[in-house]
Amino acid sequence: MAPVTNDPSLTNIDNASSGSAPDATFSEDPSTSCSALDSWTQESMETPRVTNSTCPSRLSVVEGKELLELEEAEATPGPKIELKVDYDANPTLLYKFIEYRDWNEAWERCSVAPEDARTWVIRYEDYKDSDECSESDYETKVIRWKMLPIHVAIVFNAPVKLVTALLKAYPEAIRETDDRKMLPIHLACRNLTNLNVAQFLIIKDSGTLTMTDYKGRTVLAILKEYREKNEKKIDRDSKEELKNRDVLIKMISKKLGIVETTEKIWVMFRFRIQY
Repeated sequence: MAPVTNDPSLTNIDNASSGSAPDATFSEDPSTSCSALDSWTQESMETPRVTNSTCPSRLSVVEGKELLELEEAEATPGPKIELKVDYDANPTLLYKFIEYRDWNEAWERCSVAPEDARTWVIRYEDYKDSDECSESDYETKVIRWKMLPIHVAIVFNAPVKLVTALLKAYPEAIRETDDRKMLPIHLACRNLTNLNVAQFLIIKDSGTLTMTDYKGRTVLAILKEYREKNEKKIDRDSKEELKNRDVLIKMISKKLGIVETTEKIWVMFRFRIQY
């Protein structure tokens, strides 16, 4: 749990973020390596599933620094082409470094291959080897989850240094939603495992504070909802989390010009005493 930060400028955010992480040793068992993300999506499983409406001629093949779709997008003017890869077939190196919490390698990958930062990683239900799938299969396959590296980084509690690098590589990611219509700030404030990351995202783009998730909740509503759910817990981590939620609630309320009812009453009381 990240400590409470009182300095809104975040000048000393996450000094420990540059620490070395274990070397990435990629697992060949997809059921093991992505179990955390599969669990993460269980909370909102009641929402309608999304099918893959766009049928790519073939999935992006990640080799070194280049993607086939990226070359086509640069050569052809017009709307930006959505880059995507199949988690079980060919995930990007950036994704794998994040999944294995190798923060230093992930940070370097953002500079070497910035296109990875805007490449969607998708996991499908009833996975079959991609060599056995026809184009019609990809039209009807059901998506289990779909995330950009920034979404995955927040789920795996990446340091603010890496989140900063991801946004430098793909600035638009801060307003991209995953398959559950969750923005990075929504994910950061739902479980609130890193206060520094949440504060950074709020300062980076306060316009996201009024945007809603798949349940119609704003960031402030998510913070209050989970605060209420956890306020009766008495363990140390839960108390620290409640304190962090209060920090963010106050920070967002101030940015949005919201004054809590208790504060309004106190202001009125002081005004009457003075006059």
